[in-house]
Amino acid sequence: MKKSGIFFVFLTVVAAFVFDFYPENAKGTPDDDDYQMAPDFTLTSLDGEEITLSDYRGKVVVVNFWATWCGPCRYEIPMLINFQEQYGTDNLVILGLTINSGSKEKIEKFAEEFNITYPILYGSDEELGKIVYSYGNFASIPSTFIINRKGEVTNYIKGAQSKSVFQTSIEEQLESNL
Repeated sequence: MKKSGIFFVFLTVVAAFVFDFYPENAKGTPDDDDYQMAPDFTLTSLDGEEITLSDYRGKVVVVNFWATWCGPCRYEIPMLINFQEQYGTDNLVILGLTINSGSKEKIEKFAEEFNITYPILYGSDEELGKIVYSYGNFASIPSTFIINRKGEVTNYIKGAQSKSVFQTSIEEQLESNL
């Protein structure tokens, strides 16, 4: 086997362990009485607006941690755009928190290239590290949290998943009259 082939196999194995994109246990749902409040945060959007998670109480919120260099994250972006368009901003808010993606200019270029219509939030590595830690210090991206109208985390979606996994989690909360 050529060196490049060995390197590719090695890189694939490392990626599988580092990013943990396996679907087993990908969707975590606590018992109804065991929901935790979503850790609050304030970050800046690409438009320069300060966005605070708790300002969206009364709406279902999807918090998606992603990176510009992450292939599975790129796979999810069109689905998230579709959900925002399908359900509208009166009922559903999608917030994309970008991790280790470089400068604001690089993120803006990426968002424009992918036609992202929902707010993309960014911050310093320290700010984002604290937020990741408060959400359980997960090790894989994309990582997505579904938050109900009361501000409680109801679902954790680990890694890239199918549209139906997202849609089921979102619709359960949209249909709930909390």
